[in-house]
Amino acid sequence: TGAILHVGKTGGSTLSKVLRNGCHSFVKKPCKNILQKESIASRITTYYHTPDFDKIHKRSHSFYIWLTRDPFSRTISAFLYGHPRNIAARKEMGETVYNYGNVLRRMPIYDRCFPTLNKFAVSLRHPQNETHKTHYSIRRSDLISAKKTKKVKECEKIARSIVEHQFKLSEHLYYDFRSFYQQVDEKKLFFSVRTEYLWQDWVQINEMLGQKPGTVQISDWIGRDSTNKEFPVSALIGELERDYLCSAIEEEYRIYFQILYQSVNINQEDMISMIAVAKQNCPKLDFHM
Repeated sequence: TGAILHVGKTGGSTLSKVLRNGCHSFVKKPCKNILQKESIASRITTYYHTPDFDKIHKRSHSFYIWLTRDPFSRTISAFLYGHPRNIAARKEMGETVYNYGNVLRRMPIYDRCFPTLNKFAVSLRHPQNETHKTHYSIRRSDLISAKKTKKVKECEKIARSIVEHQFKLSEHLYYDFRSFYQQVDEKKLFFSVRTEYLWQDWVQINEMLGQKPGTVQISDWIGRDSTNKEFPVSALIGELERDYLCSAIEEEYRIYFQILYQSVNINQEDMISMIAVAKQNCPKLDFHM
C-alpha cells in the first residue's frame, strides 16, 4: 500500500481535493472530494499531515508519494502562514482558526523576536555546527525572556531551535523534509509531486501506477489563494537576510534534492529545472546533480 506525505505548504490542500482520504486521521473516512471519477492514486488510504507525522514510522508502505516544493519558498510560506499576526488577519477575514488560544500565547514571542520575515532571517545569521548544537536547546526561561525583552541571544536561540527541530513554535516550520525523511523507509519506492508542476506530476504518477493515459481527472480548485490579500507580515526579504535564511536551510535543501533524486518520476531534466529554481532563490548555495 502507498502513502501520501503532505509536507506543509507544498500544495497539499489543493491536491487533497482529489483524494478520497486527504484529511487528518481523526476525520471520518472517506473524506469529501469533488471527483466524479477517482484515479489510482486518489484512492490511496493513507495520508500523512499535521498532526500525523509521528505515525509514519509505525506503518509499512510499499511506496510514498511526496508533496515537495523548493525549500526556500516553502520555508517562507510556512513562516508567514504560522505567524500569529497573519493568523489573526485570516480569522478577521472569516477563516476558521483552530486552537486560537495557542496562537495568542505565541504572539508575544513573534512580536518581540520575529515581527517580520527579515527579523526571523537575521536571527539565523550565526551558522549552526555540531560543536554548538546543544547550545540552541530551548528552555522556558528563554521564552519568558524573549516575551519580556528584545534580547538578541534569546531570539537567536528560538530561531535556531525552530530550524533544528528542537522547538515546535510553528508546526509547518518544524515538520519539514528532514523530519519526514527520518521516519520513512528510504529503500521503498518514491514519487514526487512538485508544487511547481503539481498536476503534471500527479497525472504522470497515476499513469506510472497503471492508470490509463488521458483518464486522470484533476481539480481546478485553487485552494487558499492569498495572492490578492494583504497580510500584516509579508514575504519581503532583503538580500543579506536571504543569505542568512538560505544558509540555515542548506541541509533541508540536501534532503529535498535527495527525495527528488530517489523519485522514479523525476528525470534529469526535472532535476535541472528544480536546481535552477533553487539557484534563483539561494544563489550563494552550491547546488549540483
